[in-house]
Amino acid sequence: MSEVPSHRPTPLPPELQSKLHLLLRSRKFWATVVAVAFIVLGPRAGVDQQALTAAVITIVGYILGTALEDGLNAQDGLQS
Repeated sequence: MSEVPSHRPTPLPPELQSKLHLLLRSRKFWATVVAVAFIVLGPRAGVDQQALTAAVITIVGYILGTALEDGLNAQDGLQS
């Protein structure tokens, strides 16, 4: 009788773990996940097109505002 090989997940390299950790803590990432969920599930849940568009525009505004804030904070850090 042959043994079934165990399929243990290979650990991620440290730099990839760090990037994944930063991604999962990112406000922009989670706002994007919510926007995609609205786009995909909104019509199926009976959300009308106008409300869906308003929600997605609001989330996009949040993402852009957060990106601007992050960019300005990084720029201030470089000038200090």
